[in-house]
Amino acid sequence: MSRTFTWALSLMLLLPGLALGQGEGAKAFERCVPCHKGNGTGMVGLYPPLVRHAPEIVLRSRSYLITVLLYGVQGKIDFEGQTTGNEIMPSHYTLKDEEVAAVLNFVLTSWGNDKLLPGDFKPIGADEVRAERGKNLTKQQVYEIRKKLNLEK
Repeated sequence: MSRTFTWALSLMLLLPGLALGQGEGAKAFERCVPCHKGNGTGMVGLYPPLVRHAPEIVLRSRSYLITVLLYGVQGKIDFEGQTTGNEIMPSHYTLKDEEVAAVLNFVLTSWGNDKLLPGDFKPIGADEVRAERGKNLTKQQVYEIRKKLNLEK
């Protein structure tokens, strides 16, 4: 066995998340995969895509993107011809501030989403997440905020 191969194999065994390009955001995103799929395309008629949609949301309202993850949302969502039913996205309020920021930054930089963000875009920080906590919003209230942001297209 070559020395390089042995070193790489050891690294993969010791740091599997790092070796596979799995940071904290990718790890936290695993809970999103059943609905939004590993490639962020969602499920037609059920769950919206995160591809192209997440950058549009964050450019309209950083706090709203955080709010959706913290409190969940329920309501019909139209995006680029893909319409969902009245499905529920659950609250992920139990995630730590750093985990929420990490998963949102993972989504915003995956599947080509990073190319839709301005060059001076700053990643979402744990402090921004902390600022959105404690509002006790219902999923329907979150949906009403979405409607006010005019995110349907």
